[in-house]
Amino acid sequence: MPSRKPITDWQPSWWWWWEIMAVTICIASTAGLVALLKSIDNTPLRQWNLPIQPNTAIASLTTIAKVALAPRNLADLQLFDAASRGPWGSLIFLFQVSSPIKALVTVGFSLLTILALGLDASAQQLLQFPIQEMEINDGSVVMGAATGYNSKSINARPPIQALNANIIPLQYEILNTLRGSTFNSYFTCPQKAARCTWDNLSTLGVCSSWNRASVASDGCAMTTARVPGGPSNATYAVCNYTLSNSQSGNSELAAAIYPQQLNLSFRLPSVDFISGNKVFESHFIPGPYHYPAGTEFGEFWALKAPKSTNFSTQASFNPPEAEAFYASFWWCSKSYQGITAEPSGVKYEASSSERLSFLFNKTINNGISTESSFTYKANSTGMNYTLEEGTFETLTTYFNSLLTAEASDELYVIADGSILAIGGLLYQQDLENMTTSIADTLTNIMRSRTLDENFNITNVAGRAFFDETYIRIQWIWLLLPLAETALITLLFILSVVITSKQPLLKDSVLAYLATTVKDDAGNTSDLRMTQWTSQQNLDELAEGVIVKLEPDGQGRLGFARKDT
Repeated sequence: MPSRKPITDWQPSWWWWWEIMAVTICIASTAGLVALLKSIDNTPLRQWNLPIQPNTAIASLTTIAKVALAPRNLADLQLFDAASRGPWGSLIFLFQVSSPIKALVTVGFSLLTILALGLDASAQQLLQFPIQEMEINDGSVVMGAATGYNSKSINARPPIQALNANIIPLQYEILNTLRGSTFNSYFTCPQKAARCTWDNLSTLGVCSSWNRASVASDGCAMTTARVPGGPSNATYAVCNYTLSNSQSGNSELAAAIYPQQLNLSFRLPSVDFISGNKVFESHFIPGPYHYPAGTEFGEFWALKAPKSTNFSTQASFNPPEAEAFYASFWWCSKSYQGITAEPSGVKYEASSSERLSFLFNKTINNGISTESSFTYKANSTGMNYTLEEGTFETLTTYFNSLLTAEASDELYVIADGSILAIGGLLYQQDLENMTTSIADTLTNIMRSRTLDENFNITNVAGRAFFDETYIRIQWIWLLLPLAETALITLLFILSVVITSKQPLLKDSVLAYLATTVKDDAGNTSDLRMTQWTSQQNLDELAEGVIVKLEPDGQGRLGFARKDT
C-alpha cells in the first residue's frame, strides 16, 4: 500500500466537541438532579405524577451524569492503561506515579474513577420516605351540635302521629341504654384519615347525677298468693320500704317527691327456684316541676332486694336489707374541648356542663292546636337553646312508662308480644352506668344526622389528619455527585489546556504504535505525528498498514511494518 504523507493541518471537526457535549450533559444532569430534589423535598409521595418512581428518576440522572467519566489516553502505557480499567487500577496508579505535577490530570481522573464507586450508593441515600401527618381542612369533616330540640318523630303532626314509623329508631336507641349501650355522637371523618379533630363544641344535651338513696323498712304483712307456674298457694311477706334523698340538689323538689314508699315481697318458706319474690321496683317522675321555667327532665329511683332469702317460718322472718338508688336528669349545655375522633372512638381532652337558665316561652296557634316553645340560655357560652313543648313533654312521658317497672322471680310466656321484661333487665344492670348512658344517648340523638331525629342541628367544622408518606431529601448525600461534576469539569478544562500543543489523539490505541513502527529496512515508518495530528488523521494514516511484533537485530521486540 503506498505510503501516506503526514497530515499537518488541523481539523476542528475532531477537536473536543464530543467531550464538551458530554461534560455539558453531565452538568445539565446534575443541575436537573438538584432542581428535581428541590422541587420534591418534603412533599407527599402521592403528588409524584411521573410513571417512574423518584428513586428511578434520580438513578437515571446520576447515570447520565457519569457519561463524562469515560477513560482518557494516558502517558504511562502500563499504569495508565490499568488505571483506565477500573478503581483498582486507579488506586495502584496513585501509589506508583512518580510525578504528580506532570500527571495532575491523570491523578484527578484516577481519583474520579475511585470516587465514582460511591455515586450510585449516594444516589440511593438521597431519598427518605418518612410517614407524617398531613392536615386537611376542606369542610368535609363535621360534627353535629344541637341548637335546640324539635323532634321529627315524637312531635309529628296529626293525623299521622299514630302511623309515624320514625319513632322506632328513637325507641330502639333508648332501649339499648338500658343495657348500658350509648348511641355514638355524629361526625364525618374520611375513612382513610388517621384521626379528625375539633377545637371545641357546645351543644344542647341532657345531664345526669346518680346517688344512693336512704332506705328504711316499715314492716311486713303476710298474705297468701298463687305460686308462679303451679296450682297451689304460698305465704308471702309483703314488706314496705321508705326512700328518702338527702343528697338531692333541689331541696324543694326533694320535699315534693320524697319520701317515697315501695314494697317488695318474699315467699315463706324461701325456695331456690321460681319463688315468685318481687325483688325490684322503679319509678320515673317526668319533669319539668316548675312550669315553664324548670329544666328538669325527670327523676328516677329504684329499690333492689336480694333474689333469694333463707327464711323458713314467719316467726324467723325479718325484712331483707334492700338498696335504693336515685338519679336526676335535666336539660343542660354541654361543652367539649380538644375533640379527637379515631377508629377506636371519640375522645375529649376536657368537657363541662351547665344547667340552663330560662329566658322566655312563645306560644303559636297553627289553626289546629296551640304549640309552645321554651328558650333557655347557657350563661358561660351565651348560646340560646329552644325546646318544643311537644318534644319536651312526650319524651319525658315515654321515660315514665319505660322506667316504671317491677321484677319478680316468676315465669313469663315468651310468646306474649306485650311482655318486655324491663324490670328484670334493670334489676341485673349497673344502674349508675345506665344513668350515664341515658344522658349521653339523649345528647347524641339530638346531635345526630344519621338518626335524623332533630330539626335543630348545626355542623361544626373540624380537621382531618392523614398518615401521609412524604419525600424527604438527605442533602448531605448530594455532595458526592456535586463533587464529581465539579471535578469532571475542572479536569476537562485542564486536559484541554495541557494538550493544546500536543497531538489530539484522545483514546486511540494506534498512538501506542505510531512512533515505533519500522519498515523492513529498519527505517521508521511514515506513521509520523505532529502536534496538529488528530485522531482522524491517524486513522487515515494507519488505514491498510500491517504491522507485526518481532525481534530486531538485538533481540528486542518491536512493531515492524509489512507490505503484505
